[in-house]
Amino acid sequence: MNSSKFTPVAKFRENLIHAPEDGFISFFNSPFYSHKNMTGIDIYPSQLSFGGDVHSPVSGTISKIQSFRGHSTLPNVSKLEYLILVQNDDDPSVYTKILHVKPARSLSQGEHVEIGDKIGEYIRSFFFARWTDPHLHAEFRPKDDTVRARGALQLNLCQKLDNFSKEYRKISETPLEAKLVEHTPNALFLEVNEDAFSKHKLTGLKVSIEKLGENVLFSGIIDAGIPHFGHGGIFTEDAYRISQGDIVKINGIAIGKIFETDPFNKLVRFRPYSFHIRWKDMAFKGISFRLSLKDRFIKIITKSMNSFQYQIGDFDIIKFVS
Repeated sequence: MNSSKFTPVAKFRENLIHAPEDGFISFFNSPFYSHKNMTGIDIYPSQLSFGGDVHSPVSGTISKIQSFRGHSTLPNVSKLEYLILVQNDDDPSVYTKILHVKPARSLSQGEHVEIGDKIGEYIRSFFFARWTDPHLHAEFRPKDDTVRARGALQLNLCQKLDNFSKEYRKISETPLEAKLVEHTPNALFLEVNEDAFSKHKLTGLKVSIEKLGENVLFSGIIDAGIPHFGHGGIFTEDAYRISQGDIVKINGIAIGKIFETDPFNKLVRFRPYSFHIRWKDMAFKGISFRLSLKDRFIKIITKSMNSFQYQIGDFDIIKFVS
């Protein structure tokens, strides 16, 4: 079993999906169907390296291991995608579908795995964009519909949310200061100021939501890849007070509009406006927000593959420019 601690992050009834406490998760930072409907979750390791070990997010029995071919124009992409299907211990009528993981040679149908057991290694899937980091994708499936792209079961967030009721105005006006901690030709990884992130165990960048036609602000934590994926989610205790058409703001700048509210899941969903990101006087394609159990990182995406003159530790304010 992996020595990293695991914690539940998503559920369907009594079925739980776990993530390493030093990793990241996302429900909405993807263009695919399950990430537009909160029926899938991506779990990222703290060490973002393809070929690294993958650990099971559930306990259960391996029901199926399958591979299939695809195509990508990107370099160093796996020619095969893999599906690992696990019959859950929590509820044997529910299965966990896992993608983007090359199964370990020792993994076999009928084998029992525990949460944290090694099940394979991360691949660069032909489903990925050029900036996509290694991760596993997990869904809960009914036993009679385990494989196809649609039909996954609705997920709910496991972790508690902060209540920012006294911070609305502060959140809206706080500059998003960021320090470079890592970079690739496709993206910069930035650590943002502590006040910009929530203080609870599940942390994320705080955003404000302005009530349409009123001088009222609500708040939550954002999960999205915008504007490039065209949608995003915000987890908030105030979901029941927010309406379609309300405006999402970061650093006081309007970046999108609410189109759906889900008070039961403490969730609102939005569509981003057209904008680009600037940092250190350079324009970027977009920005990725994920939820974290530990760190305060966000990612800004280059417009094309680039070599950078920046140094680790460089510092500037992230700007949203329409």
